[in-house]
Amino acid sequence: MNHRGIAWILLLLAALAVPCALAGGTSAVDEAGMVHTVALEPWTEGNNTGGTVLVHITQAPDGAESRRFIPGTDDFTLELDPVIDIDPVEDTPVVAWAQAENRSSSLYVARLVDGAWTEPYLVWADGSVNLAPEIDIRQNLLHIVWRQERQQPETMRLSLDRESLAPVYGPETLPMDQAGIGAPGDGTAPTDTPEPGLSYFASVVLPQVPEEPGRIITWGIRDEPVPVVYFQPFQIPLGIQSVRENDSQWLAGRFVTWFTSGPSFYYTTFDEGRWEELRLIDLSQGRSTAEALLLLQDLIRR
Repeated sequence: MNHRGIAWILLLLAALAVPCALAGGTSAVDEAGMVHTVALEPWTEGNNTGGTVLVHITQAPDGAESRRFIPGTDDFTLELDPVIDIDPVEDTPVVAWAQAENRSSSLYVARLVDGAWTEPYLVWADGSVNLAPEIDIRQNLLHIVWRQERQQPETMRLSLDRESLAPVYGPETLPMDQAGIGAPGDGTAPTDTPEPGLSYFASVVLPQVPEEPGRIITWGIRDEPVPVVYFQPFQIPLGIQSVRENDSQWLAGRFVTWFTSGPSFYYTTFDEGRWEELRLIDLSQGRSTAEALLLLQDLIRR
């Protein structure tokens, strides 16, 4: 990719960082306690630099580490937004990412098989900008959700066969309805009841103007080739103009939606058929998101 193309992608990413934030996971732990991390690093070959490479880093329970390039990314292409998850059947890592191509970006997946990474498998390419993939792997399907930038940004979902990676459902444009949307705990009735066993994905949509509230949206998907079955939007407080992380998940037997902004970890829990008011945990003294989740888990159990 030439310097003009790279500059265009960098400008594009700066522009797209504002309207919404999808959750992503760059680390995952397998059943043996091995931590698998995917890292995005600059690519250099001789005196030439440019592009990026995806690096798979492992850390064993005894502290031993290893690093290896994911083949097909060790060149002058520009990879973006890598995420990793563990296949629950094979207990091996799978990585998804976006790759810039001229004025568009496509989605790829690779998996570890018999100790070696497969070549990248093209998941989606339609000539538009596709970014920020998330993945969740179940017994039958691999679900991938991503942000697509066209004239009107959309969140898309595609489900693949877990073994062959062949598409079995989608792409599906996920609902973003705002009618009747309220804040957690304001008395607005839930749109649905969360249930265990679904793959949950969350996205924060930030306001276009400061006088309007943003919103966080959660979708739930079955391990079947069917449309999304759970949808819950919330307003977030006025004045929030940036979000670092967000997710919806089961924690200590309770369903939780959370996000981080500034020095605060905001969360709401679903209890006895209703959503509790939005609360926060202070992060200003160096507390991490992982530590906030552990604290929240303890609070739920009390």
